[in-house]
Amino acid sequence: MKTLGLRTKILAGAVFPLILLIFLGILSIYSIGHISEVNERVEHTHEVLAKASSITSAAVDMETGMRGYLLAGKDGFLNPYTNGEKETYKRISALQQTVNDNPKQVARLDSVEKTLKTWQEKVTEPTIGLRRKIGDAKTMNDMA
Repeated sequence: MKTLGLRTKILAGAVFPLILLIFLGILSIYSIGHISEVNERVEHTHEVLAKASSITSAAVDMETGMRGYLLAGKDGFLNPYTNGEKETYKRISALQQTVNDNPKQVARLDSVEKTLKTWQEKVTEPTIGLRRKIGDAKTMNDMA
């Protein structure tokens, strides 16, 4: 440092903080971009979770409608079942579009859809059909 001239020392003293400031600025811009990207992924995750929850809710409506019909035997109790059925499959399709960039999630939703359809084919529809055959039973013993 003793061999450097005064002008060089002043220039080095001014340039070093400037270089440090530029480095910190570039680092800040990168960090802000990364934070923004992470925030978008978090928002996407919240959207997926909300849509998945709405699928569960619609499927519960199906089960509630079926159960109500089995107990009461009145067709009006099947409204939640039929509305829930439409909504469930519509919401599964919408969620598949939302997560179409993730093949594993799309496959899981396919599995959910198949499980629901199997439940309808093997449990719901036969049980509703059986209740229709029973007709207007007055008591649970009559149904049995």
